[in-house]
Amino acid sequence: MRFTSGGALGIFVARVLGEALGLPGAWAAVALSGLLGAVGAWLLARRPLAQTWPALILLAYIVYPEPDMALAGRVAATTVLAVALVKLYPVRPRTVDPLSPQTSRVDWLLAALSTVAFFGLYVATLAPDVLAADSGELQVVAAQLGVAHPPGFPLYVMVAHLFTRLLPFVSPAYAVNLFSAVTSALTVGVVYLSAARLTGRRLPGLVAAVALGTATTFWSQATTANVRSLTGLFAALILYALIRFRGATVDGDKIAADCWLILTALFMGFGLTHHVSLLFLVAVGLLFILIVDRSLMRTPRRWLWPVVAGLAGLAPLLYLPLRAAAEVRGASPDLATWPGFLEHVLATGFRGDLFYYLAPGDLWQRLLIIGNVLTFQFGTLVLIGMGFGLVVLLWRDRRAAWLLGGAFTAYALVAATYRAPQTVEYMLPAYIAAALLLAAAVGHLPAIGARLGEAGKAAVALAVAFILMSAFGQGFANVSAAGRNHEATSARDYALTLLDGAPADSVILSHWHWATPLWYLQEVEGLRPDVDVRFVFPEGEPYEATWERRTRAELAAGRPVITTWVPVSPLPELPVPEPIGEALLYPTEARETLPESFTPTTVEVGAVQVVGYRLEQPQTGVLGPGVASVITVAWRPAGELQAGASLFLHVAGDGVIYAQDDRPAIAAADGLTLTQFRATPRLWLPTGSMIVYIGMAGDGVNDREVLTQVRTTSYAAAPLTRNRVSRVVMDSLLNRLVGYDWDHTLAERSRLYLHWRTTAGEYFTQTVDDAAIDSLTLAPYRGPWGVPVARWQFPRGRESGHYVPFGEGIVWTGETFNGVTLSPGEATVIDQAFHSARPINRDYVVSVRLIGLEPDGVHWAWWDLQDSVPAMGAIPTLKWIAGSFVRSPHRVTAAATATPGQTLTGALTLYDAFTNRPLPILDERMTAENPWVPLCEGVVDQ
Repeated sequence: MRFTSGGALGIFVARVLGEALGLPGAWAAVALSGLLGAVGAWLLARRPLAQTWPALILLAYIVYPEPDMALAGRVAATTVLAVALVKLYPVRPRTVDPLSPQTSRVDWLLAALSTVAFFGLYVATLAPDVLAADSGELQVVAAQLGVAHPPGFPLYVMVAHLFTRLLPFVSPAYAVNLFSAVTSALTVGVVYLSAARLTGRRLPGLVAAVALGTATTFWSQATTANVRSLTGLFAALILYALIRFRGATVDGDKIAADCWLILTALFMGFGLTHHVSLLFLVAVGLLFILIVDRSLMRTPRRWLWPVVAGLAGLAPLLYLPLRAAAEVRGASPDLATWPGFLEHVLATGFRGDLFYYLAPGDLWQRLLIIGNVLTFQFGTLVLIGMGFGLVVLLWRDRRAAWLLGGAFTAYALVAATYRAPQTVEYMLPAYIAAALLLAAAVGHLPAIGARLGEAGKAAVALAVAFILMSAFGQGFANVSAAGRNHEATSARDYALTLLDGAPADSVILSHWHWATPLWYLQEVEGLRPDVDVRFVFPEGEPYEATWERRTRAELAAGRPVITTWVPVSPLPELPVPEPIGEALLYPTEARETLPESFTPTTVEVGAVQVVGYRLEQPQTGVLGPGVASVITVAWRPAGELQAGASLFLHVAGDGVIYAQDDRPAIAAADGLTLTQFRATPRLWLPTGSMIVYIGMAGDGVNDREVLTQVRTTSYAAAPLTRNRVSRVVMDSLLNRLVGYDWDHTLAERSRLYLHWRTTAGEYFTQTVDDAAIDSLTLAPYRGPWGVPVARWQFPRGRESGHYVPFGEGIVWTGETFNGVTLSPGEATVIDQAFHSARPINRDYVVSVRLIGLEPDGVHWAWWDLQDSVPAMGAIPTLKWIAGSFVRSPHRVTAAATATPGQTLTGALTLYDAFTNRPLPILDERMTAENPWVPLCEGVVDQ
């Protein structure tokens, strides 16, 4: 056995060298492995296996069937970590007694360093500008000392306003974003202190800090204006104070225990003032206090100062009635009345959302989604460590298990039953408790391993090394969650487009998402005060009916109207709208001249004369695969337009259409008509140049003419793949296959996606269909140990599986339910699965239909439509980052009128929640048949 570790090290080095340099054949790989294996065995043979066993970790890559230098690097790093842990971690005594009333200077220093390090990370990745939705509102009210939506967040508004005053050299929006970075970095530091106190060791504190600080939602909240970051800080402070209270109580220091009890109450008071959701942590904490010190039940005098401190924490609520009469956003005289004050502070308007999902079927699905919420945040090994930490505490420290496990469970159950559009954010206090559970696992492992001798020590070092690698790996995997990468300047870009294009004295009817950045630009920066921005809130009727009614009312008042809502079909008796960014402008005057930014042209297709166009997106003017290109065309009728006629736009080259969009040909009553096309090129768009055609179809006409020519490029980042590989082509060492995927969605058809990295460091996707797959010929590639491999194999998913790309980098990888049998009135859950290749900042709805067909097998007899934000509203696409995986269950029901033997089918689409525009399916085989992904083939039970 003494030669095994060194042999593994030598063979690993041989494989890495071979794959880096290339070897002429298997004989060379065997010779090199034998030589270096012997050298490694000789070098390490003199050391005991207890010191050299980490080299055996390298076997994981030695037996891996694909060449992958990135994986080799991670395996090597894990080995180095294990070596360090063998020497330093399991054999060292605890540096701090977890029940000691004192915290060492080293711990305070490490907490400070953790805070500073993560503050630097968050500032480097901070959102630079105004944001949308609630974040934009917070930036507005913080700048004005206004009042936010219920429950008002007065403490947040006051402190955020202080940031805007203390940092006059940055914009108020940036200053409020920076406030989140400060609170989140402080939270990381407090979590370190809590973990070190809980375990008596420093490494668990660092692991917990890294795991929490790089979690998807925590990082996102740390770099954008939001109330969750301050909620997280108070949650961390409450947990830390409770842990210190317990330590002082066990140590017998009554004075210190009472001091920590007072601080706990103060943090609870401020926390509840800030966000009432901390009530669940407060409830768990109060029970924890009584479990730790039951004598408090017999000494009510000890509660006096904690109660005073808790009430003092409620003082910021006075801000609301004091600002009730101010002329600032959100202020209302009702805030100075008891009914209005309580309604706002308690957010009673949202009470119908609490405990919404209590039906057993729905609750089970929501609990499964909570699991998805956790995988959305943390690496797999980190989650395993958290679960193990709870088990360890239940075994060794049940009071701590109640505090941390109880807090996590409370938020998980409440979030599972709460009809909230962003469950990933409401769970933030649970993430803090989970990070401390992870610390408990890492902290207690040495004691557990010590009982098992040398094997136990090795197992501990290996487990901790894997957890550390997973925690640090989150930092690389989740970087696109940061505000600078995810939100960037998209809110300003959208809002400025509307304000710049708005006619004088016009009205903008807006969703909440876009109303807040519009208000910021108007009220904080003073842009376009003549434009009236109004939030369109639900009024009890169908939301689309509200939009239509308010649009008609504003137009009837004689003012031009811009709506961020796009109706599914044109509104009758209203002017033909013009596109303005992603919104629509209903003008009061006809457009007689071409907009200045348009390129003039003269193209006639059918009964239409095109007089100009503008390429709006991409702003670089270069089209890329999977990225929407937006082209607006100005035209006028050149003859009589037939009913049902349509205009279309093609992006084509070499006789192949790579992107297209169809729009109804509806002309304005007078003047020019502006029609916007959104064409998303397919993933296999060639690099070079493409021709953009404008055409007309309908009433026997199908004509197209050249509009312009555009350049095309490859991916700038790796496309999403479920089967990552790294196969370097021998005849071009800079071309490598980085992944492949199979799709078998269409009956008796297969498609193989090959994802390549080009010589220029860019990426493109190649597709091979059906019979051509078996005849595919590729040059040999550099396989394991750098040995040439002539036969290309793509085993994973060859027989089954799905990979259907949509726009915005979304890929559907769900399941089809072929063979399903339902009785009339019977329900079933159709479970969808999605991956994202890049961060998304638009809100898409998943639409699933169960359809009963007529006997002709074509027309629909009935259907059940179930639309929802992904994951039953828990993980909206607005929160997705590069590499996200989200499952979305949809419960559909066969009609009570379904007839036995009736054929069932299903359909999946995605569409923008604001504009109703469908997200394009980038598979021409499917769209040639229907504009949806087929989900099932079944029958109504006889």
